[in-house]
Formats: sequence, C-alpha cells, structure tokens
Amino acid sequence: MNDYYGAREFAQTMKEHHSNEELMFSIEKGNLESFLEGRNLKMLDHLDNEEIEKKFLVDDNGALIGKATGHFCFVLASKIH
Repeated sequence: MNDYYGAREFAQTMKEHHSNEELMFSIEKGNLESFLEGRNLKMLDHLDNEEIEKKFLVDDNGALIGKATGHFCFVLASKIH
C-alpha cells in the first residue's frame, strides 16, 4: 500500500489522530467484483483515485485543486436480486 500516492502519510495520520478508527481490511486490486459478489452485491460504478480527482477535485476551469490518496476508490453497488 505504501507505493500509492499519499498512502504512507494517510496511515501515519490515522495512527496519530484516529487510532480508534483502525482500518479493518483492504481489497486487492482486481478482487473488488468477487468481494462484492460474495456479499450478494453487484458493482454498478467504480472510480479509482484519478477518476475521483477528475470528477470531484477540479475547479470551474477544469484545473485540478487537490489529489486523492492513491489507494482510495469509490464504488457504487446494488444488491443482487
């Protein structure tokens, strides 16, 4: 995880300021869909850190105003019927 942008700093900040909010697990890249399926969920959308930046971290002119930590992603999932 330390190879991702900002991950080392994120882990240190969590340790220093949020020690009671321990990360419980992570999901290896490429295993997200099977992880969700094992919980009766289907992935509808997935944004990696670069897609998060493009969608949420740009100003009105399209200039980047921040960076997402490299190991973050957003996932939208729905229960499988």
